[in-house]
Amino acid sequence: MMDLPEALELQFRNRLKQIEEENGMPYVSSVERLARVEGRAEGKIQLLQELLGLPVMTDADLEQLDASQLEALLTELRKRIDAR
Repeated sequence: MMDLPEALELQFRNRLKQIEEENGMPYVSSVERLARVEGRAEGKIQLLQELLGLPVMTDADLEQLDASQLEALLTELRKRIDAR
């Protein structure tokens, strides 16, 4: 990751805001998109664990898992629901 000098960072943010306004959509970085996906998966996992009467993993436990591990856990929980 690279830190820009303060003046360039301000210039970058201003230009980014201008582009977002021109295109009518905010810029979402790949890191932000991944965080959203993981956050949704974590919420679904916790809800399914609760509904199935399983011990609910803490946010800290879930944050240790990567996106593929979260998806695998979510798939397993869905299978348990289907089996009920």
